[in-house]
Order: sequence, then structure tokens, then C-alpha cells
Amino acid sequence: GKTLYCVNSESRIPSHEYLHIAQYNKHNIPMVIFHYLQNFIKNYLKSKNPGMAFNEIPFELEAREFEGKIGKYMG
Repeated sequence: GKTLYCVNSESRIPSHEYLHIAQYNKHNIPMVIFHYLQNFIKNYLKSKNPGMAFNEIPFELEAREFEGKIGKYMG
């Protein structure tokens, strides 16, 4: 909810991760987890592709859109 964990000590945290923190704060941890599980299962049953199923989760779509908008301002 309030902490980012990075693998391999990344030097730059993707800006969309900050939106995920906001999602946790807005919806609470159990609801975010439920949202991810529910949508991953639904998407996986359609696509049979775990990567595609994850990328189509609405919170992920929102986060990537946010990162795209922030990138325009950050140069």
C-alpha cells in the first residue's frame, strides 16, 4: 500500500508504480487484490495468455496510461 519493492535495485522506478500506490490508498488492499485476481482470471479465460491477461487488468491499463501522460511532461 505505501511501499515499493524493486527487484535488482532498479535505479529508476517506473512512474506508473506511484499510481498503484494511489490505487491501494483509494480502494484498500483487499479490494485491489480482488480486482487483480478477478480480472486476471476473466482475461486469462479469454486469451489463455498470462501476460496478456495481466496487461488487460483495468488497474494496469490505468497505470500505463498515467505513465504515458507523465512521460510527456517529464521529457
